[in-house]
Amino acid sequence: MKKITLFLFLLSISLSFGQVVLDENFDAGLTIPTGWVNTPNTGGDWTFDTGGVAPNFGANTYLYDLANFSGNYAIFNSDALGNDSLAENSALESPSFDCSGLTSVTLSLNHFILTEYGGEGHIEVYDGSTWVEVAAYDELNVPDPYYNFDPISIDVTAQLAGVSNAKVRFRWVGDWSYWWAIDNVKVFQCTVSAPDAVATAVTPANAATDVPITYGSPSNLGPFEWTAPATGDPAASYNISLGTNMAGDDIGTITSFANGNSINYDWQPNTTYYWSIESVNCAGSTPGTVFSFTTAACTEISAPAAASAPTPNDTATDVIIGSTDYGLDFSWTAGSPTDTFILNLGIANPPTQSFNDFENGGRITGLAENTTYYWSVDAVNCFGTTPGPVWSFTTGLALSIEDETANLFSVYPNPAKNQVSINTSLTIENVQFYNQLGQRVLNIDGASMLNNTINLSSLNSGLYFMNIEAE
Repeated sequence: MKKITLFLFLLSISLSFGQVVLDENFDAGLTIPTGWVNTPNTGGDWTFDTGGVAPNFGANTYLYDLANFSGNYAIFNSDALGNDSLAENSALESPSFDCSGLTSVTLSLNHFILTEYGGEGHIEVYDGSTWVEVAAYDELNVPDPYYNFDPISIDVTAQLAGVSNAKVRFRWVGDWSYWWAIDNVKVFQCTVSAPDAVATAVTPANAATDVPITYGSPSNLGPFEWTAPATGDPAASYNISLGTNMAGDDIGTITSFANGNSINYDWQPNTTYYWSIESVNCAGSTPGTVFSFTTAACTEISAPAAASAPTPNDTATDVIIGSTDYGLDFSWTAGSPTDTFILNLGIANPPTQSFNDFENGGRITGLAENTTYYWSVDAVNCFGTTPGPVWSFTTGLALSIEDETANLFSVYPNPAKNQVSINTSLTIENVQFYNQLGQRVLNIDGASMLNNTINLSSLNSGLYFMNIEAE
C-alpha cells in the first residue's frame, strides 16, 4: 500500500481598484524599496524576505497559502532578534503619495500577524499634519490562538481625501515577541457602488427547525450559506451577525466571514437564533435580511461513555509517522456513533493542546520523531462531556517515500476549485482530505470515483492535505 501526501490550496478572491496612488508588492528586491524608510529604528528594523514561510509554524508556505502573499514581502521578526532586552517600536513608512484629487480613499493589504507575548501591529496614516491610527492588532483583539491573516481593507477617506502629502506606516511594538508580515499594499479610490443586500439564506434555511449542533468545547454549527445578490456591484467580503434577539446582533459580528463556513460558539439546544449577512466592498456596506433558525432539542439523558481501545496503542513505541506531513491517524472505540470528540495531545501529562470536534480516525500532522506523546479523548453529547484516560505513545522515524514512488502520481489542477483529478497507473483504493488541524474532512472510496476525479464542492476554501492510498 502506497500513501502520498499532496497540498491543495482552494481559494478565490477578487478586488476592484480605481485610481491607485500607492502600489507596493516589495518584489523589486530583498532590500527596502525606494522611498520607504525604517523609522524610528527602536529595537530592530523591518526586513524583506521571500519563500512564504510563516515563522514558528514549522515547515510551511502559509504566507502564500493562507495570507495570499506573493513573491517578496516585508516582515518584522521579533522572535528572530532574540532576548536582547531591547523594546521594539519600529515602523515601515511609505513615501508620500497624492490624494488631493480623490474623494474616497481605501487602504488595502495582505498581512499575517502573531500577537502572543505582547506583539502589536499598528496601521497609521499621515493626514498632512499628524499620524492617525486606523487599525491595531494585539493580544486583546487577536486573542488565542493569537494569529490573524484576514485581508485588510480600510476606508481612510476621512483621513486622506484631499491630502497631497499622505503616507502610511506599519508600526510594530514588542520585545522578543513573534512577528508581523505585510504584502500588496495599495491606496486607491474606489470606483464601484456599495453592494446590494443579501436576501436569501440557503443553510440554515430561514425559519429552519431541528438544526443540529456538533457539541464540543466550544460547540459548532454550520455551514452558514447564503445567495450572493444577483444585481449591483459585487461584495469583496461579508460580515455575519448573530443573536438571540430579533435584530440578530446581541451575540456579535464576525468580519470577513466566508460563505459556507461554520461557527464555534456555546450553542444551546432548542433555541432560536437570528442571523444576517452584511455585504462589504470598498464603497461601503449593506445590511441584509435577518434570518432565523431553531436548534434541535437534546434527547440524551446522560453523558456519553468514555472512549477506549486507542490506536496508537497505549505505551506503544517506534510508532511510524508520515514522511511528508509527519502525521499520524488517531482512533478509538466510541460509546455511541452520535458522540463527538475533543482530542487532547501534548508531550507532558496531562496533554494540553485540544483539537475540538476531532473525527474518530482523523490525522494530526507535524509530529516529531523519537518523541513521547500523551493523549486523551473527551466524549461529548448534548447532555455533557466525559473525559477519557490519558494514553501515551512514542514515535519512531518518519516513513520514507522514494522519489520514483511519488512520481507514480500527478494531481491536477493544483490549486483546485470544484474538482481534482488523479493521474496514476495504480489502482486507487481510498483518498482522504485533512484540514490544517489534522482533521479528516472528506473520505472517498476509490471504487466510487469516476475517471479518478473527485468533487470538492463540499469543502470550504482553504489549505488541505490529500492522502492517496493505492496499490
